[in-house]
Amino acid sequence: MTKVLITRPQEAASELANKLIKAGYSVLSEPMFSIQKLDAAKPNTSSTNAIILTSRNALTSLNEIKDLLALPCFCVGPKTAEAAAAKGFKNIKHSEGSKTELLELINAHTPTTATLLHICGTATDDYISAALTKTGRKVNMWRVYEAKPFSAFSPELRQALEKNEINAALFFSPRTARIFAPLAAENNCANITAIAISAEAAEPLKTLNWKQIAIAQKPLESNMVETLTRVCPVIKR
Repeated sequence: MTKVLITRPQEAASELANKLIKAGYSVLSEPMFSIQKLDAAKPNTSSTNAIILTSRNALTSLNEIKDLLALPCFCVGPKTAEAAAAKGFKNIKHSEGSKTELLELINAHTPTTATLLHICGTATDDYISAALTKTGRKVNMWRVYEAKPFSAFSPELRQALEKNEINAALFFSPRTARIFAPLAAENNCANITAIAISAEAAEPLKTLNWKQIAIAQKPLESNMVETLTRVCPVIKR
């Protein structure tokens, strides 16, 4: 049976694993980092006009946000939008997955005088805030979680790699790829197809000897699954 390694955080990995198992794949889930909620003081939001979410990991770390739920909420990708809706946000708009599309969406639906609150993690860069600031908008960053990388693979993954049991590995972010690559440096990945959500996520993987590296057409989970089924179809034994 075709075995797939999922390197996402556990909650997102569980949903995807169920889909792949139903499709006939065998799945090994191995998050590259743990999500730890931070005791970050909530900023003054009295002048906030809209919310930005670039990862659903931020949503799992939020508690008292009732005053924010009616504000326009701009999300990267449909999965983050679904998580935002489940959290109680009412007015949600989402891009198809890229930061560039998200910026276009925000620029199209907010005035240049808007103040936005980007709820994110400690490792989130300032790409979006810097781009919006140039347009005259103000962006406040509320960092509510930290993604702490693991320093070693689990025994289960080490064994699977040693026995060449893995056929494909899915990478949903550049950071995940950057954590994985040095940990796998002593392993032979020649029989594994790496599937990256973007060219940026694929870049750190090039230090390893893969069977091939495939990049999803769009940075969406659905496109990752489509790429998987195309380049590494289910083989039943």
